Amino acid sequence: MDRMIRKLIAIPIGLIGIGIIVLGVLIEGLAEMILSAGEDKR
Repeated sequence: MDRMIRKLIAIPIGLIGIGIIVLGVLIEGLAEMILSAGEDKR
């Protein structure tokens, strides 16, 4: 029973961690696109 509870806690934490990493990469990519687009307009 204790192992089941640990799994139920560990899986969401792992998914949230992956989600944060993916979001960080996406935001970084968007920021670079916006910056490069801003430079092109000048």
